[in-house]
Amino acid sequence: MIDVMADTVSSRTSAHASVLVRSEPGTVAPNSTVRMTQRPSDKTPSLWTSFAVAWLLVLGVVVWRLPGANLSPARLSGSAACLALLALSYLWLTVRHAPGVADLTAETPGGRSEPAAVGALAAMAASVFIFTFVAPGLQIWWLMMYPIVAAGLALAPAVAAAAMAVLIAVGFLAAWLTDGRIDAMFLLQITFGGSAIAFRHLTATVARLRRAREELARAAVNEERLRFARDLHDLLGHSLSTIVLKSELACRLMPRAPGHAAAEIADVERTARDALQQVRAAVAGYRRPSLVSELAAARELLAAAGIDVRIDPSPTLPPAADGLLGWAVREGVTNVVRHSRARSCTVRLARRDGRAIAEIVDDGSGSGAAGSEGGCGLAGLIERATAKGGHVDAGPMAGGGFRLVVDVPLDAGARAQR
Repeated sequence: MIDVMADTVSSRTSAHASVLVRSEPGTVAPNSTVRMTQRPSDKTPSLWTSFAVAWLLVLGVVVWRLPGANLSPARLSGSAACLALLALSYLWLTVRHAPGVADLTAETPGGRSEPAAVGALAAMAASVFIFTFVAPGLQIWWLMMYPIVAAGLALAPAVAAAAMAVLIAVGFLAAWLTDGRIDAMFLLQITFGGSAIAFRHLTATVARLRRAREELARAAVNEERLRFARDLHDLLGHSLSTIVLKSELACRLMPRAPGHAAAEIADVERTARDALQQVRAAVAGYRRPSLVSELAAARELLAAAGIDVRIDPSPTLPPAADGLLGWAVREGVTNVVRHSRARSCTVRLARRDGRAIAEIVDDGSGSGAAGSEGGCGLAGLIERATAKGGHVDAGPMAGGGFRLVVDVPLDAGARAQR
């Protein structure tokens, strides 16, 4: 038997200890966490900005009425200052400040934002209150709808409701002191505030759903990358093991049997070409191995390693189960060659009770497999089996040797789709 140099071809599994590896359907393979490396970068939705800015158009009515209000220059200047303060505070609060605290963007401030918002609302309410007295007779108190709408957009619902009650009371007071009456218009402002709260909740929910969708898309991409890396390792691991074995055999045969050595080198070239084709197939799309082809490759690899092999005939299986058992044979036989120091290996295949079963047993003294490198070796095999409702048992046997058993439902393809 020819020993494979572990330092030459890295294994997906470690040969340092003999452990029992078991998977059950529904469990998560070790180290299978997908780490997100990019942060969402949602910008403030244009619908939010449009909703907030549209309310400012109503101020055009006030600007249009001011020149004809027969106000003194001082009162006109004071009115313009109150309007400017109201508009600027409203824009800052609804367009710049509110989107962050409403969770419309990923860069949500971590601290409390109510003090700044309450300060802006107080400035807006004061400007409306003062404007009402500076320009009497214009019924300016209705402009209290601006801080009410801003409160609904910028504050949490409970805080917004309390702020709206205070703002409406201030508006009532301004209307009573200037006009001597309380207009039913204030009831409509309650509706405006409620619509702002509902709009904030709806927009924030849509933004969170959008970010969740992007997170899921990134997770799917990362999962596909892990799957491709795992499959590529499986494809190359088996072929490279064969190449190493046959190259060592050719070197040993070269002095005394050049013809035989040349044949082994030809096999190395053929195996390398097959590996190249397999990698190209994997790059082009998912490659499901065939159990029959993997059994033939296993027989050749074990024979090249000087290990006696006994392989049961392959039963007829559905494509999904056939492909999974093909991966199992590839991984199991590769580990036998790399780690077991076995003299014989038996591959048993069966189909019973609605399940397909593959069992690889060797009489070696090595561990056969184990290790904790997520997504590699037995861990990758466990991931595949678990995803299709199967499970993997692997561990040393009491009398010596190592045993790997993989079973999967015959309807594994349908289970994986569900």
